Amino acid sequence: MLPIFISCLLIYLPFMLLRTLTIQVGSTMDRGIGTIQISSASLIAIPTAIHMFMQPCNRQILTPCLRRFMGHTHGITPLQRIGAGSACGIAAACLATLVETRRLTVAEQHGLTSTGVDVPMSVFWLVMQFFLLSIADAACFSGLMEFTKSELSPEMKLLAPDMQSIIAGIAAKLACAFLHLVNRVTRHGDSGRGWLDGTNFNRTRLDRFFLLLAAFELVALINYAFWARRYVNQKRSSAAGLAGNISGN
Repeated sequence: MLPIFISCLLIYLPFMLLRTLTIQVGSTMDRGIGTIQISSASLIAIPTAIHMFMQPCNRQILTPCLRRFMGHTHGITPLQRIGAGSACGIAAACLATLVETRRLTVAEQHGLTSTGVDVPMSVFWLVMQFFLLSIADAACFSGLMEFTKSELSPEMKLLAPDMQSIIAGIAAKLACAFLHLVNRVTRHGDSGRGWLDGTNFNRTRLDRFFLLLAAFELVALINYAFWARRYVNQKRSSAAGLAGNISGN
């Protein structure tokens, strides 16, 4: 089970960076709704509300369809749910790359690259990113919790929520180290500036960094799929061997 937990850690690392940086990018955009200024972090309420409204549809339509085709009680297995969450993370990173490319283009067109003034581009461009990230978060963590509860011994099942906290904490530490490493490595180009140097987001290269996160998440998903399939195959082999011993006796 250890390779599964390590793979989930690698999956969650780019997710944490993407969520944090998306909120920071939103603070440099037009956050106005009429005369009201909203916080970019509050956009997470939109996908949360969508999830709440989609729950009846999920229970009544999506889960029964998946149960029929996949043959699992909950529609898909916990390991498949983690993989689906990682796929949503890749989609979110790719979308973040496109949105950030447009934001930097708008900043350059309005001569805001050196000033750091808010870009005249609506913060609602980030809603879909938040939506995909919220799906990835819910799918990965719910899948991991179900996996630990179903696979751990009864004495260890109480540790399932703690496993999530441990993975999130380690991922946060590794995310900071990863960010500093990338920034240091990229200082060799662009006149000695790293992709994330400075507080002026109009001069950073977050578009490249988001693309790197998408590539990292893709590699993490491939690694996870390898170990998840191997775990399932070993479990089936053990069950088949046990059944053979019982029938032989």
